[in-house]
Amino acid sequence: MNNISIRTIQIMIEDINDHSPTFKQSNIKLFIAENVPIGYEIPLESAIDNDYGLLSIQQYELYPIKNNPFRLIQLTKPILQLNEILDREIKSNYLLKLIAYDGGHPSLSGEQNIEIIVTDVNDNAPIF
Repeated sequence: MNNISIRTIQIMIEDINDHSPTFKQSNIKLFIAENVPIGYEIPLESAIDNDYGLLSIQQYELYPIKNNPFRLIQLTKPILQLNEILDREIKSNYLLKLIAYDGGHPSLSGEQNIEIIVTDVNDNAPIF
């Protein structure tokens, strides 16, 4: 007699939140002319998270929120938008932090420092 039995079983592997979001570069510099219009958009590189589904990247936040002429207009793929007129003679650079959050509980995050350098445009007539 043959005592071999064959059964089909299904094994489901559940992803755990074991990866934090990461950026390819932890620090970037962006150069923006002081005469770009309000509403000007700057696409930023998305972070990478090796988890799947809800455990992957869910949103981005930008800091500081106040005293900052930029805002994120899309939280799932980071795009900066200019909200105020820039004036290099008043402020020549901005230091921002972009944070990516995943959907785990607790949520894991990754950060990217962004330095925005405002480049000069000949916008002031000479004074004699």
